[in-house]
Amino acid sequence: MTIFEFVSKGPRGSIHKLIKFEETNTRGVFNLAFGDVTAIRVEISDSVISRLYRMGITKFLKEIMKDYDLYGQKQEEWEIFKKGTEYAAFLVQRKNA
Repeated sequence: MTIFEFVSKGPRGSIHKLIKFEETNTRGVFNLAFGDVTAIRVEISDSVISRLYRMGITKFLKEIMKDYDLYGQKQEEWEIFKKGTEYAAFLVQRKNA
């Protein structure tokens, strides 16, 4: 597991953030979690983060698709990523060179 911490500075002040990157039980597949760090605990809200990921992915979709295959998880099933579709999770796989 790899953890990155940083401070996001914006109009509402500074917010401590954390990114956790860890391998899953499937070889070569990693989980990326992102959230706010408070004095008491780390809060990782997957629903909010999924929406933000989807917005970022959509913005750079053409560039991403050049080198990666992109999938979205919907009702426990993986499908090829489609703009405008709400997903619970994302899977990115490097295309064969």
